[in-house]
Amino acid sequence: MSRISCMDALNSAITRTEEVLFKPFDFVKWIVFGFSAWLAFMGETIGKGIEFMPVNFGDLFKVFLPQPSGSSSQGIQKNIVSDFLSSVSPSHITGSSLSNIFSLKNFIIIMLLAGLIFTAAVLLVFLLSWLKARFEFVFLDNILTRSPDIARPWRENTSLGNSVFIFRVLTNIIGIMILLTGLAVMGVLAFTWIKQSIAEKSFSWPDPGIAISLAVCVLIITVISLFFTVLFFLFKHFAIPMMYKKNIKSLPAIINVYSLFRKHPWAFSKYIMLVCILNIGIKLILFIVCICTCCTGFIVLSIPYLSTLIVLPALVFFRFFSLEFLAQIDDSCNLFIENN
Repeated sequence: MSRISCMDALNSAITRTEEVLFKPFDFVKWIVFGFSAWLAFMGETIGKGIEFMPVNFGDLFKVFLPQPSGSSSQGIQKNIVSDFLSSVSPSHITGSSLSNIFSLKNFIIIMLLAGLIFTAAVLLVFLLSWLKARFEFVFLDNILTRSPDIARPWRENTSLGNSVFIFRVLTNIIGIMILLTGLAVMGVLAFTWIKQSIAEKSFSWPDPGIAISLAVCVLIITVISLFFTVLFFLFKHFAIPMMYKKNIKSLPAIINVYSLFRKHPWAFSKYIMLVCILNIGIKLILFIVCICTCCTGFIVLSIPYLSTLIVLPALVFFRFFSLEFLAQIDDSCNLFIENN
């Protein structure tokens, strides 16, 4: 095993990023790498915007804003407002109208629509998560082989991508269940405290037992949240490259990463801290650039794919940084031996 040095891994990652993206510069390769990085880092890059505006606010404002005298829109404005106010006035709300609004038929329709929207949202989240898992290997293969190819790595790493997807779904479900259990326990304790205050008809501090129990619950939830944060971090940075190198599934990969973490806890801790510092530094540089461009940069970074193309060197660097560090930790996980 070679000497473990985060700075050596960092310098090597910078060199490899320059060689892959700029020596020579290939526009087609940049576009393809940006596409695979966009999906591989979905939800992680800067400037994700939601473009959904079903209401024409320009027409809506015309109803409420004053119009020039004599304009035809002024009469329409008064009619719309008066009709709306008359429709919601108490004199127009009768028992029959209420029964129509809250009828069983309308309730069933509303519940069916809500169920369909919720199901569609869940399916969309699962689809995007699956694409993210698949393209993590596509992006990894792209930068290692320096080939702007999507079809081959997508086809060759099908089982690995599906394994990552299943692992993330199961771990997220476990984490959410633990979180909800902790919040439920805190809710019961808080209810006991509130009930005590109501009985005394004045605010009162919780009993020592309840206060200690709440503090313990908060501490446990914080520790568990930190555990899952580190777990997902190690999985993305090291387990996925290990899966790619050894062609193993998610569970054996994360177990191997955990064994390496136990052997070199200080080296991993320095790596995590350095990644956090570099992330903050890059975001600060982007923020300064956006301010210097009179906030035009914020608009550009709000476009998902375009923002990925802009920060592509940083994404490639971070991927190479994890690969270089992993190669120092475990020689059997050196992905550069066959890809130099």
